[in-house]
Parts: sequence; C-alpha cells; structure tokens
Amino acid sequence: MRAATKNLVLLLWALGMAILVWVAAVSEENPNRAGTFGNPIPVEKIGLGADLVLMENSADTVLVTLQGPKDGWDALRSSSFSVWIDFAGIGSGRHDLPVHVRCSVPYMTVVKTDPERITVRLEQSIEKTIPVQVNILSDPPPGYGAEAYSVTPDQVTVTGAESLVKPATRAVVDLDLAGITVSIQRAVRPVAENNQGQEITGLTVNPQTVALAVPIKQLISYKTVPVHAVLDGEPAAGYWVRNIGVVPTAITLQGTLEALSNVQLVDTVPLNIDGLRNTTYQDTKLILPEGVQVAERDSVLVRIDVVPVPGGQFVRRPIEIRGLDPELWNAGLSFSTLDIQLAGDLITLRDLAPQSVIAYVDVTGLEAGTYPIAPSIIITPTMPVTVLSTDPGLITVTITAK
Repeated sequence: MRAATKNLVLLLWALGMAILVWVAAVSEENPNRAGTFGNPIPVEKIGLGADLVLMENSADTVLVTLQGPKDGWDALRSSSFSVWIDFAGIGSGRHDLPVHVRCSVPYMTVVKTDPERITVRLEQSIEKTIPVQVNILSDPPPGYGAEAYSVTPDQVTVTGAESLVKPATRAVVDLDLAGITVSIQRAVRPVAENNQGQEITGLTVNPQTVALAVPIKQLISYKTVPVHAVLDGEPAAGYWVRNIGVVPTAITLQGTLEALSNVQLVDTVPLNIDGLRNTTYQDTKLILPEGVQVAERDSVLVRIDVVPVPGGQFVRRPIEIRGLDPELWNAGLSFSTLDIQLAGDLITLRDLAPQSVIAYVDVTGLEAGTYPIAPSIIITPTMPVTVLSTDPGLITVTITAK
C-alpha cells in the first residue's frame, strides 16, 4: 500500500513538472505583454433618451491599454473593440460616466482606458413654432419692382436643446432679386435666428424648406438703341474722315412704351470738324426725343479718325546697274527707263520729288550671259509710299567680257 501511494505521488509530481515545462515553453514562444493600442477608439453613445440632447462631452475617443499574448496583439484591429458610455436612467445636467470596453480578441484583457470616465452635459429637448421672415438682399433692376411675396407655410417648428430653442424668434430666408425681371417661385431653406439676427445652429427645422413666391412687375419700359454721331463741317483739303467710333455704341433709354416705340437711334449734338488734319476725341451730349430719358449716362465719347486722302502716282525713272565690275564686264539693258506705280496719301505724293525714286538692277556675282532680273526700287529719304507695280516687270541684262 505504501509503495502504491509513493508511486502515485511520484506520478503526480512528474505530471506537474511536465505541465510547468510546457507552460514555460509556450510562454517563451508566445509571451504576454501589456501596452496601449495605437489607434484611438471612437466612443459610442447609447441609451440617450429622445427628450434629451447631448450638448457637451469631454472626449469622443479613448486609448485602450491591454494585456495579452503576442498572438492576440497581432490580431488586434480598431474593429476588435466596442467602446461606449451608457446614458440610461440619467436626466438633464452634467454627468461623469464610466467608459465601457469590450475586446473581441481571445485572451486579451483590457487593463484601462484613457480617459476612464467622460463628462457630458445633457439638456432637455423642446420644440417651438416661429414665423418665417423673408430678407430681401437687393432689389430688382431699375424699372422693375417686387410686389407682396407669399411664403407657404408661413411658420416652421424648431426642435433642439432648450438653450438653443428659446432664443429662436424667427426663421429667415434670404432673397436676392438683383437682375430678376420675372416673377419667381422656388423652394428655400429657412434658417433660425435670434432677435439680434444671429443664426442659431444645432436645431432641426421642420419643414426643411418652404415655398416662396415673389411677383415681379415692370414699372417703366426700357429700350437700347444705337448712337449716331452727327458731324458738322469738312476736314482740311486733302484729308477725309476714315472712321467714326462712339463709346458706348448704344445707350439705354427709359420712358413709356408709347414714347419709346418710334425711337430707333439717338443723335449726338453736331461735332465741328472744320479744318481737321488728325484724329480727335470729343465728349458730346445726346439729343433725346420728348418724353424719353437716359437710364445711365447722357453723353458719349466720339473718336473721329481724320487721315490724308489716299492716292496714286506714276513716275518714270532711269534704270541703274549695280554690282558690275566695269574693268571686267560690259552690261546692256533691254529697257533704259522704268514706269513705276506708287500709292500713298495725296499729301505725301504731292511732296515726293521724282529723283527720290531710284530704280536699279543688281548683277552682283553674275558673269557673261543674259539674265532676266526684276528691278528694285528704293525711295530716299524714306516716305510712307508703296510701290504697286513696275513696267516692265523684268529687265533683260546682257553681260559681256571686255
């Protein structure tokens, strides 16, 4: 009996030692460690009564410190955690609530959270009916007016925290009528405001939009017509009016439909151009028909381009030979003179001396032979004159050796 008992004790001792060795081996391969998970975990709010509004909370996320084996740490993800605070059974006011954590990874033990408690402030949720008010930001364009608007519904309900709902006195919709010439109907979103005209955020407005109708009526008629510049007199002899520019080119008139119906353009007060020799600018008034007014400005800027009259002229000039070495070569021309057609203004052509026009053929580098060469023309001193043509267009040059 003693031998059997002794053997049983030895067997249990050996089994215990084996378990200790196994645990030591497993611990060495998959050691436990404690640490903080790297990513903050969002805190879920549960159990908040429908009659309460969360106004403040000291934290939206927490850091979680855990202890567990290496395999557990490797398996951890942000989705492995459920973190929440429970509002069940509490009312309005300030509360300090514990943070609850659950980890779905086996063998991982939550040690603590940072913070471990979250301070919240709750308010009673109330509702209130307030009128809808339209805020006209700008008026329609001149000649148009807005008649009485309508809003449907003309009241809305705002719901939210008591401290936000109580100051709300009206729901405002902004309306910009700049450039609007036709009646409008649109859905607009009202915004809750206090007596000082400050927007109150954090409220639920019901309905979210209201129907706004604004009739727009034309008060007076408008018509845009071109401006006609009227000239008086003549430019200096040898000059002409090449172009007339008006800024603006059209003017907007206002008046009754009857007064505007026969107006097709507006004349300027006559502009004196007697003896002009260059471009001029003149600011001038408009001649307006009876019963018509100018909606904007009552004068225009007129540009009158006065330039010399263009003309043409023929000159006959002797043809020179250039680029010939007279010690080596002789040269003969098929024509000794050239008829040249010039273009320019009459004043310049009148003052052009025939000797200022030089015609020549260039034989530089040419040896014995016959060559058709286009003549060259130069005018010296340089003048605003264009060579239109020469007759003949080609000169035959015959070069012979001496």
